[in-house]
Amino acid sequence: MRMQARVRHILAVAGICAILLLVAPFAGAERAQFRGEGVSSYLSLSDGGNVLKHDGNFTVTYKDYIVTGQLGEFYRAPANKEGATTRDRVVITKGGRVVQSGDDALEIKALDLIDMDLATEGILAKGQVEIITKNTVITAEYMESGDLERIRPLVEEAVKNLDSRYFDMVEEWLGKADSSDRLLLLDGNVAAKDPQFVFTGQKLIVNATKEVYLFLGPHTIELDIED
Repeated sequence: MRMQARVRHILAVAGICAILLLVAPFAGAERAQFRGEGVSSYLSLSDGGNVLKHDGNFTVTYKDYIVTGQLGEFYRAPANKEGATTRDRVVITKGGRVVQSGDDALEIKALDLIDMDLATEGILAKGQVEIITKNTVITAEYMESGDLERIRPLVEEAVKNLDSRYFDMVEEWLGKADSSDRLLLLDGNVAAKDPQFVFTGQKLIVNATKEVYLFLGPHTIELDIED
């Protein structure tokens, strides 16, 4: 099923609506399914993209992700991306939750915002953020998640005001990350509980694939020492 460009505005009210969308209108495109209860509007944007706005409980299923919320928007990029600003993404501003299954299984919840780019699988979250990975539970006020290309500049920006002697350690840690690894940058009242330690501090970088960590700025770590 493919949404045609002539569709300008669809309004679905009450009951349950289900819409099947192509995330990219090309051969081999992934399909994302939106299912919601409440009110949905489907609008055309000036660059040729579309946005599905929804008020009420909803679920978006895409690849190995299940994204749920109570208020949000689903953006679909145009077929002709030249000069376009609309990206394939889900933005949740109430009750946001992302669950990924598989080898990199994780769960992300946030009070104020979850913004997920479906093309890159990068995620931004704000407000009482909670992340559950394989063995770790982390809370913070802000989180960005993505691959090394997305997270490296954020880490380098975070350490630029630290003493230069720390740079080599940071670069060594980043150098051990593969391009396929999922990295998380967490900021603001960060607390993490792992089978090996309990952490509290201002900033934490996590390689969720390899389960290794980089602690930035003032922090406290409690380690379990076996007799």
